[in-house]
Parts: sequence; structure tokens; C-alpha cells
Amino acid sequence: MYPASQLSARARPREPVRLPTLVIGAGPVGLAAAVHLLNDGVDFLIFEAGNTIGAAVETWGHVQMFSPWQFNIDRSAGALLKASGWQEPSLEQCPTGREFLDAYLMPLSRIADIAKRLYLNTKVLSVTRAKLSGTESIEQSTAPFEVTSTTSTTSTGRTQRIRVAAVIDASGTWMRANPLGADYAAAPGEEAAAGAIRYGMPDILGSDRGRYAGKRILVVGSGYSAAGNLLNCGALREVDQRTKIYWALRSSALPPLLSLPTSQLPERSRLADRLKAMISAGRCEVLAPFVLEEVTDSAGGAVTIRGRGLSGSTTIVVDQIIAATGATPDYTIFDGLRMDIDPVIQCPAGLAGLVDPAIHTCATVSRHGAYELQQPESDLFVVGMKSYGRAPTFLLATGYEQVRSVAAWIAGRPQDVQSAEGCLSRL
Repeated sequence: MYPASQLSARARPREPVRLPTLVIGAGPVGLAAAVHLLNDGVDFLIFEAGNTIGAAVETWGHVQMFSPWQFNIDRSAGALLKASGWQEPSLEQCPTGREFLDAYLMPLSRIADIAKRLYLNTKVLSVTRAKLSGTESIEQSTAPFEVTSTTSTTSTGRTQRIRVAAVIDASGTWMRANPLGADYAAAPGEEAAAGAIRYGMPDILGSDRGRYAGKRILVVGSGYSAAGNLLNCGALREVDQRTKIYWALRSSALPPLLSLPTSQLPERSRLADRLKAMISAGRCEVLAPFVLEEVTDSAGGAVTIRGRGLSGSTTIVVDQIIAATGATPDYTIFDGLRMDIDPVIQCPAGLAGLVDPAIHTCATVSRHGAYELQQPESDLFVVGMKSYGRAPTFLLATGYEQVRSVAAWIAGRPQDVQSAEGCLSRL
């Protein structure tokens, strides 16, 4: 942690600069950041490591979002799209990831002032201060950022360096899934059993159907991704009774998703209700608490899972494992900079108390922005899902408010930096 006097000294937006701002990641929050910078007259570049915008969204395109369109569209981005003739979707409907990508993110990325600043297949390797050593004081760290990146296609690749005035990291966490073991460590045997494990949300009812139908399946995790996987496995069981489903929870307490009151997101409540009905009907065996300790190969391509519960060691044999265990952010690109990251939640320290999943749900997180996200290095911001670290309580509305505030900071508009009071559920 840095002294409060230094933090407050950085809490004064400075005059606009001529160098561009770099946005890392062309997902929904990164593109929203671009829109707000564009509206504020701040030049910018967008570097996206994938070969398409919304690369993470594309991996869960088969999944229906539990938030309707009205919460998934950034207001300024929507206004910009409408000015280009875009037809707004029905705001009460909950899109799939694919629909979200095709109907919103793709058109947004094609806006001329955004498209000409967007670079795909461009991975940021490091962000440092230009010509400054790591021992200089925070007050002296006013030089531009120097960004090293690599651009690759199927046939060529090159490394380049550019200088920028500010950095907004919206690269997310989806591609860095947590392992199966406790304390964010891989379980013994996890790597060797990789052929039987999928992380995140596989397409259980679509392209991956043959992998799971009629099989013994273990789902690990306690969030909405785990719930979605379980319900899809349950749907397979309806047509193939050989399908056996296990749900492993590290805690014996009821997962928050099953105990939350009805919210402004009805689809989320329906998902929880369906999961509770599935468990009550005996279509899923719940293992709780169950701390997975070892994965070993068994005959016929199956795997044996050994875990620890209240009564000691428990062993089950399954054919497939789905690890819906969340994700962890990667801050290694900032190794040459001063970062203030909460060691447990892995989020900006100023945000930890607002997003701690032991205290908050996504509906109780207060609005926040540049002041809470700022780092010891002025004009460096981590936003979006990555800013929540390991906390699973992120909503798109959160990220949109974050980048609105950060863009105002970078543009030198102090009157618009502070977020309004209230919870994000009332956006």
C-alpha cells in the first residue's frame, strides 16, 4: 500500500495529452472504453490478442446470459450505434453470447472511428515507464508508458514498441481458468488427466454433446457457470438416463446463487430455481464439502477423484470433469511498474472492500470508477472483469460505469469522474 498522501496527490486529473491512450482488450468493456474516449476527444488504440473482437465471448457463445439487453449495452455505445442506423434489440430479452457478439459487439467494432484504431492479433507483452528506472519515486513517474507487443498472423510475427499517455487494461480473466485444487493450485494428477477435463462452459448440448451424453460427469464450482453446466448436464440426463451427475462444492454452506432473493435479473432467479428443483428430484448428487485432492487415471479412460469431506476421504469415478472454478487475472505485463493489488482477491486494492464475495453479491456492489481503480502509477487502470480479480460478482454494467469514469479522468474532466451513489443493480 502507498501512503494516502501520495494516493490523493494522484487523484487530480491532469490536462489532456497528445499521446494516445491504449485500451488492452476488445471485449464489451474495452470497446465501451473506446466509445467514451472517443466522445471525450481522447485519441486511443485498442490491442486485442485474439483474432477477433470479443474472443472470450466467442468461447461461450452457446450460453444464454442471465442479464437482458438493457443491462448489456453501454448507453454511450448504444447512442453511437443508433446514429449509424443500428437497430436496437428487444431490451427485455436475454441474448446468448453469440447473439451479444453478432448483434452488438461486432457492429460496435465496425464504427469507423473505432475500426481504424483496432488491432487484432496484437498481444501486449509488457508495459513500463519510458526511460525511467524502477527506483524512481511515484511523483517522478510522469513519463509516457512504453508498451511492447507482438503482432502475429498465421505466417508472420513481429514485436513492436509504442508510447502512450495512459493504459486501460480490459483484457479480462476468462482465458485463465482456475485449476481444480484448493487455494488456486492444480490438484495432483490434474495435468495428466487433462484429456478428461474442460474448464469454463463447454457446449454440452451442442458440439460437445457426444462427450457428455451417457457419461459420469463431475462439475466443480459454486457459481453461475457451474449452475449452467449442471442444468445442461441435467438436460442430457432427460434423454439418456445413463448420465450421472456429481456437483462438488468446497464448502458445506449453501452456494449464494441458491439463497439469493429474487433480483432484477429474473433469468438468474429462474436458473437457481431450476437447479434447486433438479437437486430435489435427485438428478444430481451433491458432494459438500468436497475439497478435491487427487485425480488419477482409471480403466477405460475414466478418472478417479479423491476428495476430502467432513467424514474424511471420499472417492468417486467419473468419465468427464467440468471445472467451473472461476479465473485469476494475470498482471505480469506490469512487472516493471508499481501496482497495488489485493493479495487475496487479486483486484486493485482500492476496490477490494467493494467487491469482496464474502460480503457482496453483484447486486450490492456500489458504483465506482477511476478513484477506486487508480494505481500508484498515474493513468494506469485495470477495468472490467479483470478489476474484480477472483471475485465472481462482476456485471457488465459495472465495467461500463468504470470506463465512463476513467475516460473522464484521462480527458481531464474532474467534475465527471466521481460515480453517483447507489448500487449497480439500480443502473
